[in-house]
Amino acid sequence: MSHASLDESLEILVLGPSGPARRQLEHTLHRLGHETVAAHPAPWTDLTPGEVVVLDARGPGTAWRAVAGELISDPRPLLVITDDPRELSTLFRRRWATALAMTGADHDAGYAMALRLCAGALARVGEPFLAGRAGRSRRLATAAA
Repeated sequence: MSHASLDESLEILVLGPSGPARRQLEHTLHRLGHETVAAHPAPWTDLTPGEVVVLDARGPGTAWRAVAGELISDPRPLLVITDDPRELSTLFRRRWATALAMTGADHDAGYAMALRLCAGALARVGEPFLAGRAGRSRRLATAAA
């Protein structure tokens, strides 16, 4: 996996509940020229793939909370799609790597800009990021609440 420039395709790990909303999110990311790898809750599958993590925390339920502890220390850029960013304040406050929140209506231009910011952060991290992730596999055994 090579780091994408600001205008190249990213490999994106999409986290969130299965269903129409996530399929629509994945479709949007594909339409914007990116590759996606999905992880499924209950229990969460492998969180290792991807250059950028997109967490869909919209709607009722707290399935995303089961993975939040892993995301705090994850060095990849994180884009969280949420109805209420206040709910994520602890996650953002404790995280040292790039984290962005998107709220409101879905628009390709919003996703494109957020992913450009993630690509820029990824470009600044450089090769040490890849070396640190090589061969590392993480799994969450905790079922989503």
